[in-house]
Amino acid sequence: MEVEVEPGEHTYTLSYASDRQLGYFEDHDELYWNVTGNGWIFPIDEVGAAVTLPAAVPAESIQVEAYTGPQGAKGREWTAGIDAGAATYRTTRGLGPGEGLTIVASWPKGHVTPPGTARRAVYVLRDAWPALFAVGGLVMLVLYYWGVWRAVGRDPAGRIVVPHYEPPKGQSPASMRYLVRMSYDDRCFAAAVLSLAIKGALRIEQRSKGLFGRKSEYTLHRTEPKAAEALSEDEWTLREKLFAAGTSIELDDKNHTVIGGARRSHAAFLRKRLMPSFFRINGGWHGLGIVLSILFGAGIVLLGATVGGFGPEWWFLTPTGWIAIGAALVALLANGVFGRLLRAPTVAGRALMDHIAGFRLFLDVAEGDELKLVDAPPLTPQLYEKNLPAALALGVEQRWAERFATVFATQAAATQSPSWYSGDNWNTRDIGRFTSSLGSSFSTAISSAATPPGSSSGSGGGGSSGGGGGVVAAAGGSDSTTLPTPGCAKMCRSRPPCRRNATCLLRSHPSTSPFRFTISPRRARSTASSSAARRGAAATSGLTSTSSVISSSRISTRAHARTCGRPTRSTVTTCLCPTSGWCSRGTTGTHSLRGCARAGMRS
Repeated sequence: MEVEVEPGEHTYTLSYASDRQLGYFEDHDELYWNVTGNGWIFPIDEVGAAVTLPAAVPAESIQVEAYTGPQGAKGREWTAGIDAGAATYRTTRGLGPGEGLTIVASWPKGHVTPPGTARRAVYVLRDAWPALFAVGGLVMLVLYYWGVWRAVGRDPAGRIVVPHYEPPKGQSPASMRYLVRMSYDDRCFAAAVLSLAIKGALRIEQRSKGLFGRKSEYTLHRTEPKAAEALSEDEWTLREKLFAAGTSIELDDKNHTVIGGARRSHAAFLRKRLMPSFFRINGGWHGLGIVLSILFGAGIVLLGATVGGFGPEWWFLTPTGWIAIGAALVALLANGVFGRLLRAPTVAGRALMDHIAGFRLFLDVAEGDELKLVDAPPLTPQLYEKNLPAALALGVEQRWAERFATVFATQAAATQSPSWYSGDNWNTRDIGRFTSSLGSSFSTAISSAATPPGSSSGSGGGGSSGGGGGVVAAAGGSDSTTLPTPGCAKMCRSRPPCRRNATCLLRSHPSTSPFRFTISPRRARSTASSSAARRGAAATSGLTSTSSVISSSRISTRAHARTCGRPTRSTVTTCLCPTSGWCSRGTTGTHSLRGCARAGMRS
């Protein structure tokens, strides 16, 4: 309701009640009260306050104190007294903007009854109900997952595991790992590729690179398997996807589209084959738990902010807020843990997993303990190769290889590199080291190759990078003019690597789109604006029968070069020569730059 107030002096009386303002100490109780507040932007002429205590409080036992001034000040511009059992206060000067009056009245204990346990519990609930709700929600979430796990997540009873010398019939190394983990990973892929290699369906080529040859690069070459070697369905699917575009593929992130696609197809095939016949992930129950967690958490945050006034300061700066955040983090952990626990094999899956466990027991027997196995097959290089993919899939390739150290050391035929592998890591004198390296580096190469590489680009379709001693510049885009320039050709031909086949072009660029280049020899960087795209003609070399696209750019820009000490106008002329890449010459103030740097060429 709006009421018009006539000009003049008016008196307003604001009546309100507030609890929990008294302090209860060992030897006294007190009221510590900010009478005016310190947020007023206008001055206050005078302030008075009175504190009325119970009649039983002796007047001589009441003590008074006060403070005036801005926040944190201890001004003494006030008077106080006891009048008819009430403590009275009054300022002795006007208060400026941002100033206030705070009073303190204290009295002996025993006259005011402190709040009891029930009342304090109500206060705690009012002050920290988001934390209590968060802890309660966490308890309910754990109880929900516990009930769901008991209903659908417990594994069927297994049998006593005994050694098996053969894998389960119809199961590939990748499918065994997928079933045991109930999920797909890079080792599933690596085990399938290794199995294809040993069956003659592809060949693995390894090359050592980097410092001391510690980094390995792999290339897969398609071959035709022996007639007697039958590929499993998932291995056949993987092989067809890997070599859909050619007979060889390098395990490099430049081929991430093909390798990542083959990985996804392989995982999808295994998932379809094993679920839900052999195990269930119970994703619906897990998803419901996640949804309930999000809804409950969001409800607490929104309700606390809109109704209770619990802002970011409460959440991050108070102990009860930390409890609420801790409960949320534990709930996040519970969702992850129970997401794994809810996965459960079926009865058929449990029997198959018991067989796999027995086969793993055979593969994991330590060297010298073979005599404990009854009717175990003899150790031969052929047996090593046959079960190597399964050992890799089940994570026991190191122990499996160590059992064959004596075999490879004593049999002359075993010293030859296998037909399925070529590379300098093959070492029959330390077959365990070779197997361990294959398991780790091969899986790492697959993981890297299936991941898209980081990308960067220059503006308008061209880019540049510093390094190697020279100004490497590239301009691209549309609407540029391309003309021959004898001066640029002369410059390029003056360089020993560029003397032949050097035809250069001059591009003039309107200043519309971004253009970047880097002056790398002295770590000076500059950015200019120019239009970028090709509409021009290409000049051809008169000394060769093959036409080569040769480009040159003359760019005027602001160069912020530390070598010059201040921003100056700079001009850079760049020529692309067929034999050596970019040849550059430019000036930045009085500092000259010359050089030839190798760059990618396209003819």
